[in-house]
Amino acid sequence: QYPYLLAIFNISDLSLPEQKLLSIFSLLPVEPILGEKLAKLLLIEKENLGRFWKDLNLLFRKGWLIKEQDRLVCHALIQEVMRHKLTPDANCLNDAISFLNEQFYLAPGYDPLHCKEWLDIGESMLSHTSIKSEPVASLWSRMGIVLGQFSQFDRAIRFQRNSLKIAASLKEFKTLASTKNNTGFDYYLARENSLAKENFSEAIGILEAHKIDYTYLKMILKDNLGKVMARLGEYEKALVLHQEALGYALEEYGEEHVFVARYKNNMSLVYHDLEKYELAIELLESAIELYIKARGEG
Repeated sequence: QYPYLLAIFNISDLSLPEQKLLSIFSLLPVEPILGEKLAKLLLIEKENLGRFWKDLNLLFRKGWLIKEQDRLVCHALIQEVMRHKLTPDANCLNDAISFLNEQFYLAPGYDPLHCKEWLDIGESMLSHTSIKSEPVASLWSRMGIVLGQFSQFDRAIRFQRNSLKIAASLKEFKTLASTKNNTGFDYYLARENSLAKENFSEAIGILEAHKIDYTYLKMILKDNLGKVMARLGEYEKALVLHQEALGYALEEYGEEHVFVARYKNNMSLVYHDLEKYELAIELLESAIELYIKARGEG
């Protein structure tokens, strides 16, 4: 597509590690990045940092990178040509994708601010590659959830759709169900209740149709769907769903787990809406007691 540019940018004097680094730079946003941050992204181990810094400095001295104090950036034109010339593949990106998936892992109590700094990098890398894999699908979806936390709903849903396309093409039904759940949650945060209900219901249907034994996701889905049904005023259905989620939590984690507290709290909210205040208070007190045990009084 760019024969003259491809001929001008000769990479024959670059070592394989230098080519790999240049491949990574071709996928990054066009803004300076700290060398330490790049080393984190690429999972560079301590004993290999010397070689890493040497290769970066060689790329700078050879004119492939621009250096601004302790930050480095690759010009957009060079990025475009290198994406065609080096065609970054899964082997080149595996470490970066693994790192980013870890940063966006949605563990209970995770702080979305912790991973916000990696959003633009993740989007740029995935947008400039055609790699279709389960880790790539998971990363799109996890980043979409974080964007929802910052009320960037259009961008969040776009990320979820990217994930859904990949998971569906690979027939990764567990990932597909998980992404449907995450899509539903982004719609829930956006108060698009009908679309949230649709995605949560479809996720449950995928798990059932393919007989996927994933208790954690079943539990989360039942609770999420219950919250939507309560918003829609279908309180009895909401209670049944929260009770099912509570059943999964008790079976999987025991009576004193924070999930048990969460689902008792959600049930208390529904009973409050039904004006069954005694039941609401009883469940709320039980939830508070469990939260204190699980988290500590501090």
